Amino acid sequence: MELFPNKSGTVTDLLLEAAKKIKSETAGGHLRLLEIVSCKINHIIPNDIILECLNPAGTKSYRVEEIPNDQVKLEPNEFLLPVAHFQKESYQTYGVPFLLKVKNVSVDWLLSCIVLRFMVLVSFL
Repeated sequence: MELFPNKSGTVTDLLLEAAKKIKSETAGGHLRLLEIVSCKINHIIPNDIILECLNPAGTKSYRVEEIPNDQVKLEPNEFLLPVAHFQKESYQTYGVPFLLKVKNVSVDWLLSCIVLRFMVLVSFL
């Protein structure tokens, strides 16, 4: 997809231009701009960044994507974990990276959930 936003515009302007061309399956889909370097998500570009500051050089590229509904609002104990595919060595990445929403929970809570799942599993055997 080719977009032609104003050069002095911001990422918000780019996302508005992209929204015109993307037909979202979900009403009111929010978009975000990701910086991709060597098939890994480097970071999510904030909406107030000026487009002239973005420089797609070398293995760096940018991707506009729709934000899944469960990632639109994050709780204080949640964060987005960048996921990349690799073979044998973590620096040999390939494919399309993505973001996974993860909850930051205490180890005690996590262990109690695992024990409960194990007890349910054993009761069915």
